[in-house]
Amino acid sequence: MKKRVKIVLLLLSTSGYAWGCTLSGPSAQLSVIIPPLTVQRDLPIGTVIWQQTVNAPLLELAGECGDESETRANLVGNDSGILSGRNPVYNTGVPGIGYAVATGPEFSDGWPAAKDKTASVNTLSLRLVVTGTVSSGVLDAGEYARRLIDGQTAQQLMVQTSVPLTRLACELNDSRDRVVPLGAVLRTGFTGPGSTQGEQVFQLGLTCDAGTQVNIQFDGEADNSGTPGVLALLNHGESGIASGIGVQLLYHQTPIALGERLPLETAPAGVRTYPFTARYYQTQPKVTSGDANAVATFNLTYQ
Repeated sequence: MKKRVKIVLLLLSTSGYAWGCTLSGPSAQLSVIIPPLTVQRDLPIGTVIWQQTVNAPLLELAGECGDESETRANLVGNDSGILSGRNPVYNTGVPGIGYAVATGPEFSDGWPAAKDKTASVNTLSLRLVVTGTVSSGVLDAGEYARRLIDGQTAQQLMVQTSVPLTRLACELNDSRDRVVPLGAVLRTGFTGPGSTQGEQVFQLGLTCDAGTQVNIQFDGEADNSGTPGVLALLNHGESGIASGIGVQLLYHQTPIALGERLPLETAPAGVRTYPFTARYYQTQPKVTSGDANAVATFNLTYQ
């Protein structure tokens, strides 16, 4: 005889048996004042350019408030796709500048709050973050975040006044392409590895905004001797090309490390001139005659 077992599946709506999380006390409007800001043009993405933490009154909540879906923030703007700590960065109206909001000053936790922090967080932090190439502009005043408790506004984070934001940079005054003639030198003028000839100074002129942090980087094929700042000759190893030497670049008589950013100065406003030196540098015990040309690219950044 077969026994039949009847299985009854009882579906219950959990919301029908749980107390909702509601705001039982007053809501709060939290305000920050951001001063006028200056920003270096080429700061890396993720750089924090300003941050402030404000104290918030403890929320008075009723019901069961453990579910983080019941306490969340609406941020104004579009998600930039990058994070600051664990917090999403939202775009502002200024190209290259976004903002993030977090509970607590260290940006280790964000909205929505963790379950054990739903009703205990009493600080909110706003930070401005670089999201791309920065442009000058004005950061609008108004609401930047709103914390909701079961659909009710519990806290608003407001920027009180509009904020002028100025990008700092320099403009190159002359041609981007430079030819530095080192001239013809005698092979016999090289006396051993480390000896030099044909030294020539060349200058880069810039017009800068006050406070711009000027950096330069030279890139090119390094000579296989490994001597700092020495470029390999074009077409080295081929017939008709000199050997045993390279071309060295210097700034204030100090060899420039190829492929590394070199800070020049924090510039005042106006025209600035930076002197560099190029020269032939003996890299091997034996030098042979021939053409001796080298090429490098330079990249100016402001960060």
